[in-house]
Amino acid sequence: MTARRKSFRLKLRRSLSEQLRESTSKAWDLLWKSVRERRLAGFFVYLGT
Repeated sequence: MTARRKSFRLKLRRSLSEQLRESTSKAWDLLWKSVRERRLAGFFVYLGT
């Protein structure tokens, strides 16, 4: 394998792992946002407001 091809594969692997990390982070953010909103909605129902 040439150095150029190896370099390309490393960049591709790095970019894929970065995309996976970012998408996972976004998914967790959305999950926690929805959980937080549901908890707050339940809390306000509990308070009667």
